[in-house]
Amino acid sequence: MRMPTEPAASPASPESPGAYLYCRPCGSKVRAVGWRPGMPARCRKCGGELLPAGDATVTLQAADPLVGQTLGGVRIESRIGAGGMGSVYKGSHLALDKTVALKILPPEMMRQKTALERFQREARAAARLEHPNIVQVLNVGHDGGCHFIVMQYIPGESLARMVQRRGAIPWREALALVRDAARGLERAHQQGVIHRDIKPDNILVPPDGPAKVADFGLARTLDSNLSLSQTGQIMGTPDYMSPEQAQGMKTDGRSDIYSLGATFYFLLTARRPFTAETPIAVIMKHVGQPPEPVREVNPGVPESVANIVHKMLAKNPEDRFAGCGPLIAALNEAESGGTPVLATDLPRSRPVDAGSSGPSQIVLEAGTSSVSAFFLAGAGVAAVVLLAVIVIAMVRARNAPAPAQKPPPGHAGNPPPAP
Repeated sequence: MRMPTEPAASPASPESPGAYLYCRPCGSKVRAVGWRPGMPARCRKCGGELLPAGDATVTLQAADPLVGQTLGGVRIESRIGAGGMGSVYKGSHLALDKTVALKILPPEMMRQKTALERFQREARAAARLEHPNIVQVLNVGHDGGCHFIVMQYIPGESLARMVQRRGAIPWREALALVRDAARGLERAHQQGVIHRDIKPDNILVPPDGPAKVADFGLARTLDSNLSLSQTGQIMGTPDYMSPEQAQGMKTDGRSDIYSLGATFYFLLTARRPFTAETPIAVIMKHVGQPPEPVREVNPGVPESVANIVHKMLAKNPEDRFAGCGPLIAALNEAESGGTPVLATDLPRSRPVDAGSSGPSQIVLEAGTSSVSAFFLAGAGVAAVVLLAVIVIAMVRARNAPAPAQKPPPGHAGNPPPAP
């Protein structure tokens, strides 16, 4: 099969009917400055997908050249999602006679070596993971110029959609969902894989089974020093990104625990831990500002559960749970009425120690936090990255202990008290 080609699309002008994107779930309208058809964008208010005017879902499906085609033995039926590393389609696997999900790298990225490496790396990372709480990869391939991943199809909804539909989730249900995700992440970490993009959109809830972690598009292996991101490249999700990942520092499984904690916060409060006008401002809050306490937003959450959330959201990885195993044990104890984390045990906000790694880059994920995240590019990104690095340095300096003052030469200090 050959990849269908489309004519180049022009950005919407302020006067054109397509100058605005609309969120069907909450009715928000956003100016489509710089937006082009096919670009994924998310509503800042509710997290829903922003679409052009009219019945955009039908319009996009009809305009998608892949719908109705057969790729890698899968007949594509409809597009069900899109992200920074490709679109996801629902399809029918002809040989297996079953419904599957198909993730396809966008045509414009196939010419980018780094993007292709990331896509292939996602496939390899996810394919090595088999667990009830992880979406299973069934096949990886290349057909007619398209690179694709065939995955287990999960009916139901994401945690983002669940909160959008229901509001704050009762604490026992939220705890069980987070525990499911923690079990999947525990297996990934045991296999040496860090997810690096845990968020409500990437945790799926089927109607008759446990929650499953999906989308290993930013995953990396613990034994790999390869960095597939570049300065100014848009990667990661600001609303749920750990402080160390935001600063371009080395990450391990505790970074996923932070992002899962931010997701737990969202489930319990129907709010993201931090909001701001720009993605960079959100990142800076993750680095240097504590979130509003869970119980001040939702007093119905037990203190034992709130304490777990805040321990997961500790700025310094050393202050979080050492791994998903201890986290799962704490969740089980809290569910049974215990208090595994006392308020006195919670760390005071202290910044990450950069050590020798230092901040090397600030990276964002397009189309996940707001439309504005999508339009950071070129010199604008470079300027924002430079500003962010400067501000992070200022935050560290402000939180660092003051150095001891040396007495001036020839001054022996205060004399000892008289006996």
